Amino acid sequence: PDKREVVEVIEFEISSMFQAGSIRKDIIQVGTYALNAPFFNSGGKKIWGATAMMLNEFRILLQDWK
Repeated sequence: PDKREVVEVIEFEISSMFQAGSIRKDIIQVGTYALNAPFFNSGGKKIWGATAMMLNEFRILLQDWK
C-alpha cells in the first residue's frame, strides 16, 4: 500500500458486505471539508472513498452471481 494513500489495511470476510448495516453514511472530515459519505463498516472501522466505491462494485457483481 502507498503510505500517502493508505492509512491501514483492513481484512474482513467478503460475506460481511452483504450483512444489514454494513453500508452506512456519516460525516467524514477531510482537511477543512466535512463530507456526508457512504462507507463500509468493518468491525467499527470505516472503509470509505475510492476503496468503498470499488468494494461496492465488487459486491454488486457478486450479488448478480447468486
